[in-house]
Amino acid sequence: MEARNGNINSSKGITCVEVVISRKLVSGYPHTLWPLSVYSLENHPVRQHPGQEEEVFHFMVYDWERTIKDVLDDNQIPYSISRYFYSDKILPDDSPDGAFLLHDTDQPNHLTKQDA
Repeated sequence: MEARNGNINSSKGITCVEVVISRKLVSGYPHTLWPLSVYSLENHPVRQHPGQEEEVFHFMVYDWERTIKDVLDDNQIPYSISRYFYSDKILPDDSPDGAFLLHDTDQPNHLTKQDA
């Protein structure tokens, strides 16, 4: 993957990562929730992983590699990477629910607070 070799912004867009983290562990370490929320693209978990006690976060690979991965590793919080994806834009949506519009280069994803 290009992002692992330092090419964070490619011609395809901004390289992002989807990470799954245990909700129980995140709530057990409240000082980790702040950096996860601040650095996540939506400033909160995107959604709960279906049927499991897990939260899903989206980060830019740059932030993941420089900050978030270290925060989780330092606190021994296990995680799994669901996928890497490219986004050509990451911008706030003007909708009344405060949603963010994440333009995936493959297909647009509309992520709302209700997904969390």
